[in-house]
Amino acid sequence: MMAVDTSSLAAYFLGEEGLDVETLDHALDNGGVFLPCVCLSELISSPRLPEHLYSILHAMPVLYPTGQDFWHRVGDCRRHLMQQGKKGRLADTMIAVLCMDYRIPLLTRDRDFRHFLDLGLVLA
Repeated sequence: MMAVDTSSLAAYFLGEEGLDVETLDHALDNGGVFLPCVCLSELISSPRLPEHLYSILHAMPVLYPTGQDFWHRVGDCRRHLMQQGKKGRLADTMIAVLCMDYRIPLLTRDRDFRHFLDLGLVLA
């Protein structure tokens, strides 16, 4: 079971090569791949997204925020990173907190997620 970030899913759809694409291909064959809601929004907002990919994305299981304090945890997490002089993009922070809440690893090409490792994020 794992979550997939926009960067790895886009690479998969574009037919790019890489360990993340191979991992995703295997995981999709075996089930247990989840899409953080932020990534779903990022992907389906593309005006060039082919209709068949739009349908695939809507069929994937999605991770949604849990608990009323989700936004507080996102803000606290982002503040912690920024106090350390690290990148804390809002979308990345939301994705990281979702994965930590669900206790599932994140598959990504985006190296900025390494900043969340000390906070409990696990990368696939």
